[in-house]
Amino acid sequence: MSSLVVSGLKIVSGLVLLGGGAEVFLKGAVGIALRWNISPLVIGLTIVAFGTSAPELAVSLTAAFAGNPDITIGNIVGSNIANIGLIMGIGALMTPLPASRRMSAVDVPFLLIAGLGVLAVAWWCNAVGRITGALLLLAYCAYMGFLKYWSVRTRTPGVGLPDEARLASAPATARSALMIAAGVAALVAGSRLLVRGAVEAALCFSVSQLVIGLTLTAIGTSLPELATTIAAARKGHGDIVVGNVVGSNMANLCIVLGSTALVAPVRMGSDVIWRDLPAMTLMTLLMLAAMVTGGRVSRPEGCMMLLAYFLYIAIMRIS
Repeated sequence: MSSLVVSGLKIVSGLVLLGGGAEVFLKGAVGIALRWNISPLVIGLTIVAFGTSAPELAVSLTAAFAGNPDITIGNIVGSNIANIGLIMGIGALMTPLPASRRMSAVDVPFLLIAGLGVLAVAWWCNAVGRITGALLLLAYCAYMGFLKYWSVRTRTPGVGLPDEARLASAPATARSALMIAAGVAALVAGSRLLVRGAVEAALCFSVSQLVIGLTLTAIGTSLPELATTIAAARKGHGDIVVGNVVGSNMANLCIVLGSTALVAPVRMGSDVIWRDLPAMTLMTLLMLAAMVTGGRVSRPEGCMMLLAYFLYIAIMRIS
């Protein structure tokens, strides 16, 4: 069997796993939200975000333990830019995405401040060291504490409870947890298969390693977010899409980068400091502006995010 056929089989298998895994994962997350009367937005910011950030965490920690922590920053920054420009852009094109007042006043500003902090440290030290890594992890723990406090404070007894029909159709908590675990495993396995198959197929057609690295591998670790976004948008769960993107970017920046920096300082090249980190910051500002102006991310704004992402890819290829 030729290598091209094997690559094609990997691509198809990866797509199947991504699609199936996203459906199972989303059903489990929505089931948890219904059973425990948790806002879908909070589910998106926590469970969905943690699950879809698994590839970034695996890649970054593996690189750090192997003595290559410099791989981490490209993985994190590239994934965060793709999450906003590509994934939120596609989600908004499918259905306008709601943005609550707290999302635009607290969650996205927290993400922006964390990004600016990393950018300032990079400009000053050319690296993210162990102290900065510990501060990122502490900041995320503080944010999670605030998220829990906010959820308890704003919950009104008897208001917003799911109706009996929806609650009866939701899977049990234990089954929902198993669905989430199975969905995450399928998403991670599917993204790896798809990226490997795409890279091997590209090499068969003599596509340069540079082009592969700037496109296929950069998007590869964001495929779980993309698959979950498409599944959620099709079912009208726009709040899960927003929570997934914002929560995943927070997890990437604070947990993945913070954990990796504790293992080994993450050094950054000039391209990351002067091109990629500023691009990530500008994409976050674009997302915040879209949420503040209309209380949602509309289809035209989603189109702008996609155009901004492709412009970034073009600039990256040129430079």
